[in-house]
Amino acid sequence: MASPLDQPLWTKLDQSEMRSHLVKWTDTFIEWYDKAADWALPAHFASAKRIVFSGMGGSGQAGAIIKDLALPTSPWPIELVKDYTLPSWVDHDTVVVAVTYSGGTEETLSTIIDAHEAGAKVMILTTGGTAASLARKYQIPCFEHDYQSQPRVALPVHLAILLNLAERLGLVTVNQDALKEIPLLGARLSDQYGPETSTKSNLAKQQAQDVANCIPVIVGDGVLTAVAARWKAQFNENAKCPAYTEALPEMNHNALVGVAEPAAKSSLYWLLLDSAFTHEQNQNRMILTDRHLKDRQLSSRRLNWPAADSLLEVVEALIFGDWVTYYTALLHGVDPTPVPGIPEFKKQLERR
Repeated sequence: MASPLDQPLWTKLDQSEMRSHLVKWTDTFIEWYDKAADWALPAHFASAKRIVFSGMGGSGQAGAIIKDLALPTSPWPIELVKDYTLPSWVDHDTVVVAVTYSGGTEETLSTIIDAHEAGAKVMILTTGGTAASLARKYQIPCFEHDYQSQPRVALPVHLAILLNLAERLGLVTVNQDALKEIPLLGARLSDQYGPETSTKSNLAKQQAQDVANCIPVIVGDGVLTAVAARWKAQFNENAKCPAYTEALPEMNHNALVGVAEPAAKSSLYWLLLDSAFTHEQNQNRMILTDRHLKDRQLSSRRLNWPAADSLLEVVEALIFGDWVTYYTALLHGVDPTPVPGIPEFKKQLERR
């Protein structure tokens, strides 16, 4: 029986053509990494001692991924803020990078004001809006880009810019050979996972079919911890379904107990993102966690992406997750781009 994903569902449901962004994911990444290299980073940023990434939703994902990539090498502590208020210790020795695609995210705007008042070294990444106005008012460095999409679809833009920033601040070392491989990787993944490739040969379509009628639980470790959170959000926003995330080794200290509940067997599908760039014991934990789930008749799949460099592993895992959630949306009969509910919720908040 032919898979419904081998029918041109995307021409009917994907009205905003999200697929066009997915196909050029790596080209977009390299384009904005190169553009970021030409952006003048204020010299006084180098004297800082710590960094905070502030951002919500799709705009906050790049900072979390950078934190995971930088963790093994960064001489600075790295903090993530997904709220209205910065930590009390933010001061003139702190770089605060505020990311708001729209320029109007109220939580992030609040942290920009907090950072300015604390005397921090602030940088804003946005397409304009109030964030750009605050940058002009406070004379804050602002990287304005013009990539047109939903905020979460602009992840390769934000990730490339923040990676370049982190590299120049000495927080992460970017393997230039790996960087050169990214366009080739993108071409290969577009062929493997793109809509024109049949389900029989397309692992992303196969995975979408397996998970479409379940609630995904995505488990990450190492440099794929924030990637797992990205997958969770993509299931939420693209496929319009519940999804949850866990991280190793923490889940082995609590979540393992709950999997024996009968309802979990029928409703949950566990996706284990197995990183090669993590503690050896976490690699063992991932194998044993998968076995623990299968021994209890739970649906699970352990996924890995052999790569010579952690950046390549992260990029491939991100792209695969984007395609899986895209196809899950099609199987759910929904357009992957709109986010019904969020705009109305924001309006209700404004009225209070």
